[in-house]
Amino acid sequence: MSATIPYVMMDVSADVEATAGSVSSAVSAFQQHQRAGRHCANAADAELQRPPRFNVNFRMGIYAPTGDYKVGRLANTGKNFWTVEPVLGLMYFGQKNGFEASAFFGADFNTENEDTDYQSGTQVHVDGTLAQHFPLLGGLAGAGVSAYYYKQVTADSGNGATLGDFKGKTVGIGPVVSYATSLWGNDTIFELKWLHEVETENRLKGDIVWLKAVFKF
Repeated sequence: MSATIPYVMMDVSADVEATAGSVSSAVSAFQQHQRAGRHCANAADAELQRPPRFNVNFRMGIYAPTGDYKVGRLANTGKNFWTVEPVLGLMYFGQKNGFEASAFFGADFNTENEDTDYQSGTQVHVDGTLAQHFPLLGGLAGAGVSAYYYKQVTADSGNGATLGDFKGKTVGIGPVVSYATSLWGNDTIFELKWLHEVETENRLKGDIVWLKAVFKF
């Protein structure tokens, strides 16, 4: 059992094309689709475990609405609704060849945002990483590529869903580097990942940069 407390900085700009009278509805709908990249964060936790050879992992994630949220603000670090996320992970790590291949399959089930009477539909997503690891300065370095695919499979609902289904889609890809070593006798892992969104639909488009440090004791 684990808990992750994120710190998020956001810089958002948007161009909205909509018919007369529906601009505010379009912006409101975009706000509901902000997920702050959490499908990536969950996958990264499992990737950092460096499993021996092949490993199958199942986990149940629960995301609480603890972040800052205000109706009408484009960049919110919180979602103002709960999400339950089951995830199945398939991971291979070659202890001799240093090759890593991992894939995570998940689905997000969201509650209603009570401040906007808006409930985002169910989303499915796949995150994958291919990387090569090699000895470096007494530790283990890694370099590779990471990608993800996200698609909303059920319609948005509630009184605030004035644009109808408004199903979202995102595809992202980018490089990832890591370094594992021992600090004070404890396993420590650092990872830097950049994900560039190459295709989006009904969602804000941008780049995601993750810098993670894990200290095991």
